[in-house]
Order: sequence, then structure tokens, then C-alpha cells
Amino acid sequence: MHRKLGFRQGIFVGKYLCALAGTLHLVGCGAGQSAPQDTLGVQVNTSPGGGEEHSNSLKKEKVAVAQPKSVQQPEGLGSPVAEGNPTQGKSFTLPGLGMEMIWIQPGTFQMGSPEDEEERIDNEVQHLVEITRGFWLGKFEVTEGEYREIMNERPSSLTHVVGKFPVETVTWIMAVKFCAILTKRERDAKRLSASYEYGLPTEAQWEYACRAGTTTARYTEDLSEIAWFSENTNTVHEVGKKRPNAWGLHDMLGNVWELCTDWHGPYPEGPVKDPKGPDIGEFCIIRGGGWRGARAKECRAAYRRWISPAMSFNALGFRLCLRPVAETGK
Repeated sequence: MHRKLGFRQGIFVGKYLCALAGTLHLVGCGAGQSAPQDTLGVQVNTSPGGGEEHSNSLKKEKVAVAQPKSVQQPEGLGSPVAEGNPTQGKSFTLPGLGMEMIWIQPGTFQMGSPEDEEERIDNEVQHLVEITRGFWLGKFEVTEGEYREIMNERPSSLTHVVGKFPVETVTWIMAVKFCAILTKRERDAKRLSASYEYGLPTEAQWEYACRAGTTTARYTEDLSEIAWFSENTNTVHEVGKKRPNAWGLHDMLGNVWELCTDWHGPYPEGPVKDPKGPDIGEFCIIRGGGWRGARAKECRAAYRRWISPAMSFNALGFRLCLRPVAETGK
């Protein structure tokens, strides 16, 4: 079932999502709030190859890596992952789909950007965040084939002959429904207990995993080594063709923007544990930048954008997260 919503009708999203048979506990179901002063700076384009060219050049920077013991990943991160029931501390592959899920250890990090970071914007207020419980995150962005296997439809607007391309032209509503159906499928197959669920990552989980222990704007010196963005491509690419970060995650920056579960809102000014964003909202967070509408300055670990949950475009996708149900706070 799909419900068509107007651009500013976020107030109805909670009612729609609560109809998903209780299979997913969502962050941010509720009435709308006043619109923020910034929205996604790209136009919806459903034609193939509709990229934009930008002239500003890339700037290399030295990457500082800070990996305290609390955020060390398990040894053998790059080894083949086990197929079957998820076990904390171990990566695994979803049976029947082949989706690789990487275990992310709990830990503490500085979310946002320092005031002297180049091309920083004011909504990136730096604050200490503690991730108290580990979770799993997709090694790659969800692909067209994986989405079609679960949803029996292909929303992507770009034409691909073969290959593992990320699904795009999906809304937040569609991504959440995908996660709910997958959760039910895995529980029905007795591969997932009621204490775990698939969903979108929180904004804090996303940035924590993107940084992978680094403290600078990006997790490498040369952005072109890790990301497809508007300065080095004019179309989407297969997942996993760029170098991963230190925790084995590919395309955390670039290729397609990635939806988060949070509603848009200002950051707290002090230390927090497992933040989930506002309880209500009208716009949802997207992260990472993409092949279209993202220059180098948008492809930073701290960069934030937001979009209506009923809106999509051909550089918007998502990444799967698995976590304890209690973490959603609903």
C-alpha cells in the first residue's frame, strides 16, 4: 500500500507508518513542525544521466585517526561473513539476499564539525555522543536487486543493464516499509527475535559508522578514492567500486544520499547518549552526499541535509541497519 502525500504533509506520515502491522518501532512518528530554513538543494530529475557539473576543486587534507579501545572493530573485519542468525560482535550475511551486515562496536565520538573545519555550516554543532550498544550496518547501500526481492517493484529511475547498483528514487516512507517487511520476513523464518529489528540508522549511528574512528572532515585524504560525487561523475555507480572506510563500509560518502530515521532538528549542545532526533517533525535527515547535487563540501562526515519523507530523486537511497528494538525509543 502506498499513500501519496504532498510535500508539506509530514503530519500524516506517522499514521501511515503505524499501519505497518507493528513490525517496526519508528523514530519520529508524530505531527509536523515548522519548516526549517534549508531543504535539499537539488531538483527532482527522473531522466538518466541528469548530473550537474561544479567547478570548485577538491582540497586534500591530512586525516587524523582516533580509535580508542571502545571503538575498535573485531579482528578479521575483511574476512567472509557468516550466514544466518546475527551474533553480537560478528558480521553476517542475510540468507537469500546476500546482504552483508557489518558489526559496529559501541563507542564514543565527536559528532558534528569543529568551528575551523573548511566549508562547515552552522547546524553542525560539535558535541560528544556515546553509542552505548553495538549495531549492524550494511556494507553497501541497498541495491536495486535487494529492494526488488523484498518489495516486488523497481522504483529506480535510471536505466542499468546489469550490476549491483544502489536503489534510488525512493522516499523515506518506502525505505521504512522495506525495513518493516524485511523484519517480518526474518522473524517469520525464525532468524530474528522480537528484540531486534531492521531499520534506517539514526543520524548518530550513521555519522559514527561513517567516521570509523577518524576526526577530520572525511575518512581519507583524497575524496575521489572513496566517493562518486558531482565533480567526478554524472551518474550513479555500482556499489563497492570505491575504497571502504576503516570499518569496511563502502560509499558512506557519495554515490547516493542515504536516508536516516531521524526527523530534522537542531543538535544538543552538550554530551548525549544514543540520540534519536526530535520526537516529531516534518522533514527527515539525509546524509553522505551523492552523485548528483553534492560537491566536495557536501561529501563530509558532518554534513546534514533534510527532505520531505514523501519526496524522492534519482540520487537518494538508503543503507540497512539492524539494532535492538529498545534503541528506537518507541
